[in-house]
Order: sequence, then structure tokens, then C-alpha cells
Amino acid sequence: MRENKYTPEDLKTMQSWSLERKIQVTQTRLKETHPKLYNYCLNGGEYDDEGLWKPTRDGLGMRHVFDELNRLYGDGFIKYEQGGEE
Repeated sequence: MRENKYTPEDLKTMQSWSLERKIQVTQTRLKETHPKLYNYCLNGGEYDDEGLWKPTRDGLGMRHVFDELNRLYGDGFIKYEQGGEE
């Protein structure tokens, strides 16, 4: 069994973070610990014949999704590191 690296105080502090902060921390941790998975999440994706965004074998295409949401709701609506392209 893996030992928890966070104290109860740490967990209480993290629970109080905003959703934006939690997402940023998760993205950073994923990029640092699993860079290939991070790149897979950001890269790839394409529109199908019906105009729906679908994952491809190259990735989920979340970069495109984030960019579209930022275009619709303003830059910075979803913050992510632009790196990670392969």
C-alpha cells in the first residue's frame, strides 16, 4: 500500500482551493509525472463527418477544446501550458 504524502492539514488546505487552482495543480503534476500521458491528453483529435470533436489515435485533443473554450469565454478561461507538442 502506498503511503499518503499529504498530511491532513495539507488535504484540508487543498480542499479549500478554487477549482481553477485544483485543475492547474493536476495538470502540472500530470505533466511532471506522466509527460507522455499529458501530451496524449493535449494533442490529437479531429472533427468527424457530423462536425463532432472526437479523439484520434494521436490523442484526445484537449488543446483544441481548451482553445475553443478560451475563444468563446475569453483568454484565460482555461489556463494550460502551451508546451507538450510532439
